[in-house]
Amino acid sequence: MLHKIVICIITALLLSVYFQNCKCTNILLVIEDNGCGIKASDLSRVFEKGFTGSNRNKANATGMGLYLSKKLCDRLGLKLDIASTEKEYTRLTITFPKGTVHNFSE
Repeated sequence: MLHKIVICIITALLLSVYFQNCKCTNILLVIEDNGCGIKASDLSRVFEKGFTGSNRNKANATGMGLYLSKKLCDRLGLKLDIASTEKEYTRLTITFPKGTVHNFSE
């Protein structure tokens, strides 16, 4: 089952946020855009602190957003995945396990 939560159109950029509640043991929160995408060679480094990629305007990028998102997901016991094709889209998926208790004492 797919539930659309928000669709925003900002200039020519489409941003979709939705979740999938499948019959499995997880709930997926998906954040997807149709922006500039990420080069395949940069994809493995996007969660590194300070990494801004080779196709970004470095004057406006800090390299902290995805780094902090990954750290927070790791801390909460959530899975954060990214998929992207340059000049097409970027999709972030946060996987929430159903019915589990998270250990916040670490």
